Amino acid sequence: MGERIPPAFRRSVALFTLCLTQAMNSSDVTIVNVALPEMRLALGFGTSTVSWVLNGYLVALTATLLIAGRLCDVFGPRRIFLLGVTVFVVASASCGLSASAAGLVLSRVGQGFGASLATAVELAILARMYTREGARAKALSIITVGSILGSSFGLVVGGAITHWMGWRWIFGINVALGLAVLVLGRVFLTADAVPARREIGVVPGVFVAGGLAAWVTAIVSVGESGRPSTFTGIMAVAGTLSLAGFALAQRIGRAELVPLWMLRSRPIIGSGVVLGIASACLLGQFFLQTQYLQSVLHYDSWDTGLAFIPINVAIGLVSLGLARPLIDRFGAGRVVVVAMLVLAAGLAVYARQPSSGLSYWVDVLPPMLLIGFGGGLSTVAATVAALAGAEPHNAGVVSGLIKFLQMGGGIVGIAVFASVVAIAGIMAVTASAGPATFAAGLHAAFLTASGLALAGATIAGFAMRRA
Repeated sequence: MGERIPPAFRRSVALFTLCLTQAMNSSDVTIVNVALPEMRLALGFGTSTVSWVLNGYLVALTATLLIAGRLCDVFGPRRIFLLGVTVFVVASASCGLSASAAGLVLSRVGQGFGASLATAVELAILARMYTREGARAKALSIITVGSILGSSFGLVVGGAITHWMGWRWIFGINVALGLAVLVLGRVFLTADAVPARREIGVVPGVFVAGGLAAWVTAIVSVGESGRPSTFTGIMAVAGTLSLAGFALAQRIGRAELVPLWMLRSRPIIGSGVVLGIASACLLGQFFLQTQYLQSVLHYDSWDTGLAFIPINVAIGLVSLGLARPLIDRFGAGRVVVVAMLVLAAGLAVYARQPSSGLSYWVDVLPPMLLIGFGGGLSTVAATVAALAGAEPHNAGVVSGLIKFLQMGGGIVGIAVFASVVAIAGIMAVTASAGPATFAAGLHAAFLTASGLALAGATIAGFAMRRA
């Protein structure tokens, strides 16, 4: 049957399948964001440890992306993609059935591993389907819109489900979308010829996964206690040693997880770092603003979901309508610099939100649109610049590396921003720490995010000058 499918139709449906996968992943993140307060109350999470419902997923996803990218090059993208989606569907069902906080976090880790296998191959499939930069930019814009539609779907439908049916039912959305992706993927995704080499580079992959997990645990532990502890130091040292082991294994091992030339590539690494910063700012914005709207302004999950729709619309419109012509005219590097400056401005304005008497139309919507414009444009342009260095035989590793840096930025960003709030001693809203105090901590975190976006603009100007 597959041989009788016209190539153009196969390519279009394959692109739709990738869009649906992005929608599934992005709706998962936004649904969980909206439902965090209900999960915290139902399963007894602490106000800082509840971030592990997000971080458990993102750590597992990020920590295995490099291995997933290599598996894509060794065994073929279709096989790895379908395996990842299957794991994601099973883990999603387990999330909905979780009876404890630990059980939910472990199920989220399983989701993250499945998402890693499916996500790592997406850019590799795109790089092989579309060889011209303009066509890639258009395809990336379409996939970005799919991600945004998924986020909006998750915010609205997830908020409604959480409000009227309970948080457990939100994971049924993942199961339904995942099954649809499996059917489409089996029919329309075609694996390329499997390369002759079979060495995967597991040892450096284990080292880098352990290093990332240890460092994020160290950062989150500061948020739990309000100050560094012995445990924080142990995790930081363990993370550093593990990353040093990764570097050593890369140098002396028979199989490199990531080729050394790729780690020296200024466009690839620079683009990946910028994507990580943009991801940290966007995910951190969702995390912080959700806490602000629900804890300070007492929005319920439904109202919170509706409040975030404009940023998703802004990201989608910018990605689909402006990204490609701007990149064609000015180059990806210049576009990223301007986009990151706009993102920084939006986050800085967020830091001025009052703890009372807030107007959504004056204090929330304008900076939200700025963040959507800057975040959407920088993501598409930086990804185009990174994929320019990908060849068919290493597209999986490049895809995994870029996604690794992007998602790594997201998990570290959430942990850092949560810790900034907690270090000020205001993570929990109590009788002695009222909304004004809590809002002040969120303001500090927004300013931190703004400074990070400015750093991203500087890095883009240096590393992506010729992109």
